[in-house]
Amino acid sequence: MEDMIIAIVAIFFTVGIPVIAMATHFALRPLVRDLVEAFGPRKRDRETIARLEERVEQLEAESRDRGEILDQLAEAELFRRQLEEPATGGTPAVRGETPRQRPAARGETPRQGLGDFT
Repeated sequence: MEDMIIAIVAIFFTVGIPVIAMATHFALRPLVRDLVEAFGPRKRDRETIARLEERVEQLEAESRDRGEILDQLAEAELFRRQLEEPATGGTPAVRGETPRQRPAARGETPRQGLGDFT
């Protein structure tokens, strides 16, 4: 009888344990994968963050470009005003005028915006 118990235990350990391990592996693998996806960072979230970072970089670049354009326009307007100064006979501060008052003081119509440099 003892020999029979030893044979049954040996068969169980050589065949039964690997079968149980394989069944557990195949049963738990999808469960573990789903848990990791549920609690871990999602692929969509990482893609969304990457797209948002790219958009922020683009907006910062556009902001820098607009700032540079505004600086160039301000320089061009200052240059235009400096060119007009000798023709008006003095600086606006000396005559008590502001640059916006000068065209009306000379009888001209005020210009609309910075685009008209003629």
